[in-house]
Amino acid sequence: MQTDHTQELNKIGKGFCGTVWCAPAETLTIKREDSGSEKSDYNDFIIHHNILPALPLSSRFCVTQCYKYVQNNDHTWWDKEIFKFPEQFQIRCNALVTERILPFPEAIRHKIISCDSLLGPQGI
Repeated sequence: MQTDHTQELNKIGKGFCGTVWCAPAETLTIKREDSGSEKSDYNDFIIHHNILPALPLSSRFCVTQCYKYVQNNDHTWWDKEIFKFPEQFQIRCNALVTERILPFPEAIRHKIISCDSLLGPQGI
């Protein structure tokens, strides 16, 4: 699975293991393993592909699609994609191509936060 070759990627997230990138109006993300422990993207890829077949069809809509695990030595993929990243991120690394999870609107995020505080330490 390839991303759109004409669009530059924007950083939409960052965590312990790396950064998350997406082109505007795209439904795919690229999670770069560029700051944490190696093989975390590979572990995510394996977990996704083990969980989906185990779920009943009615539950599968709750799990994002995980399309491709890209190794840092996958020259075919990186040669097409690397120039979409800002210059300081044009370094090959392991990456995961997944379905983008769109954020909730801000009003809904605040409502969820306020509901969580009403539930107390026990949660749901």
